[in-house]
Amino acid sequence: MDKFASDDATTSTEHVRLLRAEQACRIRSSLLKSEPLNMSGVFIIGTDTEVGKTYQAVKLAQALCARSIRVGVYKPVASGVVDQVISDLSASTSSPPHDHMHSDATLLQAAAQTPVPIERICPQSFRAPLAPPMAAGLEGRAVDEPLLRTGAEWWTNACDFLIVEGAGGALSPISASLTVLDLASNLGLP
Repeated sequence: MDKFASDDATTSTEHVRLLRAEQACRIRSSLLKSEPLNMSGVFIIGTDTEVGKTYQAVKLAQALCARSIRVGVYKPVASGVVDQVISDLSASTSSPPHDHMHSDATLLQAAAQTPVPIERICPQSFRAPLAPPMAAGLEGRAVDEPLLRTGAEWWTNACDFLIVEGAGGALSPISASLTVLDLASNLGLP
């Protein structure tokens, strides 16, 4: 009887895994079929942590603001976040707020001279310094894939130029089924 109970648990676990994989494929497919954003902008990608993605995004935002261009700044997901607002605009998950002093999102917000809430600049944050889907998993959460796109869409009428800061290199996973390059292509930003 124990063998059958074990087989049932394995089958159930496998079924759940297959359902999740199928759902991820549907989400990826729908995101990849989306129209590019109808706005000017750039998607900044770097191959590692601390290679200067935020530095370049900040410098670009400052230069554009100096020319009176309304700049939007968006970091779709961040991992390795400590002492920052840890929140998620999706209704499915939430975490307690923390001090957000000196976070990448705060630096981007200051550079763009925007009063937009940090949650609009970086709607998904995770503590572990790992690829976002792995960091999210350690918290019992998942990267909200539709929010990766809808978070950027929010900026369409809020700025003239959108600076998106990726999480890692072009082929780094940004969610369970998307790479950073998938998202940049989906948004239609170079």
